[in-house]
Amino acid sequence: MKFITARTVRFRGRAHCALKPAPVRGCWSFTLAKGGWFFLNEKGVSWAETMLSLTIIFVLFGSLLPVLQGMHEKLQLKKERVAAFETMHEGVIEMQAVQVRSGTRKLNGVDYHWQMDGNICVSYTNYKGKPESECLDS
Repeated sequence: MKFITARTVRFRGRAHCALKPAPVRGCWSFTLAKGGWFFLNEKGVSWAETMLSLTIIFVLFGSLLPVLQGMHEKLQLKKERVAAFETMHEGVIEMQAVQVRSGTRKLNGVDYHWQMDGNICVSYTNYKGKPESECLDS
């Protein structure tokens, strides 16, 4: 196995370290075994650094994507619930104006059915296909 060590070279009046097959004083004394897992490629990136970067990326996306998906799901359910309460409000206004006891409102592809039987209730099917009902006690 051939070892490569560092030496100091002059470039435009400054001292720089360069790899040379023989040990030379005046620069960091490190030794790299050619072909080892820690050896740098032609762009100066080692295999270990590449694997560490990929691991960090996988951890970030593996944990952030499920969190963001859960937040999006909760936000969508809250939007539908707000629309149900808006439908309740509009139902009460319509009930007082024209004495209607039930009705339907379509918003964003969701049908909200409201009715007044002692208390006003709105029923709808959420984006998951699960039936929901919101009631307001009088």
